[in-house]
Amino acid sequence: KNQTMSSILNFAQDFRKFFYELASVEQEEREKAAFSLVNYIKEKEESIGSRPNELEYTLKRLIRGLSSGREGARQGFALALSELLRRFPSITLESVFKLYEQQIYHNLKGQEERDNLFGRIFGILAVTRSSRFEPLNKKPKKDKSNKKLDTLFKQAIQCFKWINEIENSKKYLQEICICSYIELFNQFHKNYFERLQKNDVFDIIFKNSSQDDMEPKDLCLILHLTKKFDKFNPELVNFKFDSETIVDSANYEYLENAFFKSISTPPNIHIIWQLVVDAIFESKEDKFERNFTQF
Repeated sequence: KNQTMSSILNFAQDFRKFFYELASVEQEEREKAAFSLVNYIKEKEESIGSRPNELEYTLKRLIRGLSSGREGARQGFALALSELLRRFPSITLESVFKLYEQQIYHNLKGQEERDNLFGRIFGILAVTRSSRFEPLNKKPKKDKSNKKLDTLFKQAIQCFKWINEIENSKKYLQEICICSYIELFNQFHKNYFERLQKNDVFDIIFKNSSQDDMEPKDLCLILHLTKKFDKFNPELVNFKFDSETIVDSANYEYLENAFFKSISTPPNIHIIWQLVVDAIFESKEDKFERNFTQF
């Protein structure tokens, strides 16, 4: 702790103040601080012609700060981390994941455990929203190996596994994990379906699912995956419906548990209803939108 304090005191006051502003309860102030922080480091890099010390310090502090219980720190630090990764491609995901893994603790209790789990999921959301997985959204070339894409694919699979671990740890984390799954799936081109299946992604996510006791997560992801991947069929994850149209009165006996369980998340309306309404009206527009402030 003393080393951390002494190291930050070596930096300019203008730089240090960004980290306090990132924790503001005001969304506008957090956003301004996040973009100003990244711009500050970018300008410093351009002025000295090399990687500034502020960059490494910021990366470590942002990842550590994701688990902070202070006011709006989690949202502000996640936004800044996402923007940092977007603007500085020299930061490897490998280095980010190593720092991320250092923040995984399994023996915490109470508020500390809650803050840590939320920090971990916000970290995954930050990486997902940084555009780092964007290359996976292009149609993969057949019979052509690409080491960079292969590494990126494996890193995305690791994120799925982390989300699943977090989701299974606490019931109250299920909805934010649903949103995280959806955002991560959206990074993939539809032709990655077979490869995702081969890597057991669907089996991992639906491992504890049962058609007789459907969870909101099950219905949300089935609706999204059916729309996202032409080859996805609910039967692949052991869900067999009477009607191919998922949100149909013929399937109500299977869906009612998911609907009922979704009402236990006041004061917010569960994301399941947005997906169900979109399915009913067969919207061609992707209306799924979430930001760090809504969690």
